Amino acid sequence: MALSDFTDNFRVANNEGWYGAFSLMLGRPGSAPWSGVPAWARGTAYGPGSTCTYLGDLYVARPNPSDPNWTSGNDFESDLDSKGASRWIVVAYLASWTQVPYDLTGCTVEFAIKPVDDFGNLTSSFATLSASSGDGEISITNEANGGVAFAIPPGRTSAVAFGLYRYDLVATHADGRRDRVRYGLWVVDEGIA
Repeated sequence: MALSDFTDNFRVANNEGWYGAFSLMLGRPGSAPWSGVPAWARGTAYGPGSTCTYLGDLYVARPNPSDPNWTSGNDFESDLDSKGASRWIVVAYLASWTQVPYDLTGCTVEFAIKPVDDFGNLTSSFATLSASSGDGEISITNEANGGVAFAIPPGRTSAVAFGLYRYDLVATHADGRRDRVRYGLWVVDEGIA
């Protein structure tokens, strides 16, 4: 099978090996939808209800009817009210909208599929098939750029019944933190040739 970048759903056959390379990415494709919002600038006056961007992230002024217009402080982070609270609330991060490679340095990667019904609900608590970078069926080909390759042989995939599955691809960091870096539907066709 050929795995393509940024796809959440895959279709494979159970009479072939599952092979392919792709890059794990974080964020969403495309530019931030708030690109027309003015960037914060030192000395600019803002009032309650204002929005601005700072280092690409989207901020809104914290609503407070008793707080008059203000001029931002020397640094965005120190723009505080009389009680010492920030006048700004971050509502969206640029990282959520800009795709960047997932850094797999020092990680292991695990993959598993579980069967689901037509509505996507799990029908078993046990994985039908699993693989990891520890067993050689998944390899990390480029740690810094999220490069991963599948090499699950047909001897293992032939035991998977055709049907609908959900899959997870999980990265485990050296400190034990686990991130589900990719997931979606995994459709297995019954190979006939």
